[in-house]
Formats: sequence, C-alpha cells, structure tokens
Amino acid sequence: MAMGASMRRILGLLAGLVVLWAGLWGIIALGLATFLPHMGIHTGARQLDGFPTEVNLTLTDLRLTGGASAPALHLHAPLYKPWHISAQMPNLTWQGTAWESGALDAQFRPWGQIALRQAQFASTGLTLKRWGQSAQTPSLTAQLSAANHENAAHITLETGPITGTWGADLQPARARLQADLRLNAPITLRDMAPSIAEITLHHLIIDLPNAQIELGATLRADSAGYAEGQANLRITGLEQVLKALSQAGFITAQAQGLLAQSAQSGSATLPLRLQFGQVWLGFIPLGPAPLWPKP
Repeated sequence: MAMGASMRRILGLLAGLVVLWAGLWGIIALGLATFLPHMGIHTGARQLDGFPTEVNLTLTDLRLTGGASAPALHLHAPLYKPWHISAQMPNLTWQGTAWESGALDAQFRPWGQIALRQAQFASTGLTLKRWGQSAQTPSLTAQLSAANHENAAHITLETGPITGTWGADLQPARARLQADLRLNAPITLRDMAPSIAEITLHHLIIDLPNAQIELGATLRADSAGYAEGQANLRITGLEQVLKALSQAGFITAQAQGLLAQSAQSGSATLPLRLQFGQVWLGFIPLGPAPLWPKP
C-alpha cells in the first residue's frame, strides 16, 4: 500500500516535470518568435521543432529593417541554456551587400534586460558594393564583446583576401580592425542595434601586396548624419595607393598631388579632420566623410 502511494507520488512528480519542461520549451519558442519583430525581422512561414531538448526555429522569406532580405533564417537554442543562440542565414542581400552564408553565435546574460555578453560572426562569399566600386572576399570573421554594466562594446574583425574593381596593383588586400563602441543603450535580445554615440577606432589595417594602410580615429555623428572627429592615417607604398584611390574616385586629383608631396621614402603619416561632411588635411578637402551608421 505504501509502495503504491510512493509510486503514484513519483509518477505525479515526473508528470509535473514533463509539463513544466514542455511549458518552458513553449515559452522559449514563443519568446524567440515574439522578439523577432522587435529586432526588425519580419517573416513569412515559421517552422518550430526540437522538443524536448532544444528549440529550432526556421523562418522563410525574411525582410529586415533597412531593406535587407534573405530566403531563410535558422535559429537554434538548447533548452538547458536558452540564452545561447546560434543563427544561420544564407544568401542575404542588402543595399549592394550580399553573402553566400552567414553564421552568428551569441551569448546573452540570463537576467534583467537579457543583454548581450559576446558574439561571433562569420560569413563566406561576401560581396560589397559602395561608391560605384565592388569588392569580394571569400571569408570574413568578427567578434563582439559587450561590457557588463556599461553601454559599450569591443569589436575585432578580419577578412580573407579581398579583390574587386579597384586598383589591380593593390589586390588581393586583407583587412584587420579593432574598435570600441560607446552606445546609447546596451545590446539586448529585444534591441540588437542601439544607436552608436562614439567610435574609437584603435586600428584599421589594410595589408596590400606592396603597401599598407593604417587608420586610427575617434569619431561621433554630426547634425547632418556624417562622421566627425580626428583621425591619423599612415600609408606605406604611398604612390601606388594614391594612384589606385584616385582612379577609384575615393580622392580628388588635387588631394592625390598634395598627399604625394608629403611622402617621405614612399610613406606618410597624416593627421586628418572629419568635419562638415568632408575629410580634411589642414584646409584641403580630400573627399566625403562616411555616413554615421544607423540602427
């Protein structure tokens, strides 16, 4: 009799755990689907599976804020660690940018606002089209780590060999970047793209066959939406770099001549100022300043 009562209690406990586990799976799955519009992701069909050990969500016909689109997005989170989310998105296109495949692995803090702790991104077959030029690289990897109690993030980025429609003598190129971002809010599962208040670019290094470009800068947005601030640019192999930049339309012929005069033994270190939508060397405009990134 006592054995039967004990067995019923055990079975009841197991049944309760199953119900709780199923409820947790449903809450997490619903949470992932509910957060998508807040992240600027709108979809067509949705497919949900993985019970009882994980949550797998497949979305098709994606339309992202800013005009990006992709045929599908695959999200995965283990049920025992739902704040660790991985995503795969093939064949994304956005304003001249496209990749064959992109993979994101993100870990959030499982309390409060569910703020991002760190993330890694990798893409293959990346194509960029800007300013009438195009560039392709077979691979790009990026890492982002976010401060715990501050609205800040640290980014590192590295590319594979880059080729494109600019300066055949400067190909293939490779790029490396390290930067700190000061944000107006933390990166959270609900808001993956807060506004950037300031960028401290520790270095952007572009390695070329017989030259190198290195840039450091502290930048913020001006009232017209352009980047403004101070920058230091160092170029080795200056003559061929200037020729390629001029042919590609990145700098004017006047700027090419001025920069060539400042070269010493084929290299130059230039203090630059970004102001009024232009990049300046002293009082000489070198070209347009970049637009400030928007969320």
